[in-house]
Amino acid sequence: MPTASCGHVRPWRRCAFCLGLHGDGARTRGVDQDELDLLAGWREAPQFDPRERAALGLAEAMTRIGDGVRVEDRIWMMGREPFDDEELAALPFLVSLINVWNRINVTVELPSAHQMPKQAMSERRAGSHP
Repeated sequence: MPTASCGHVRPWRRCAFCLGLHGDGARTRGVDQDELDLLAGWREAPQFDPRERAALGLAEAMTRIGDGVRVEDRIWMMGREPFDDEELAALPFLVSLINVWNRINVTVELPSAHQMPKQAMSERRAGSHP
């Protein structure tokens, strides 16, 4: 799944921790900052290729199901060309997983400065924490 799609689920669910986590991870993996900055306007931004647009469209539609929006046939059709059957079948599971973690983090009000255990351990070893 395109990296941007993971982060795209987050703006609708209002989780600062998740936005920071996925933004930092995307930058570490070489995602261009312009692409991250334009994520909310992906439809109009020329930085996104057809594969990313298809994944972002599905991520947006699935995330908004709770708002009474359904995943339209045209969204699925956008994914038929850039993704093979296996990849297209995997996308709903990946988007759903991101949504589940996001809802948990919002529910428990995980602070934006929270560090994942592995990240915190690495920083302790490097001397970043007392």
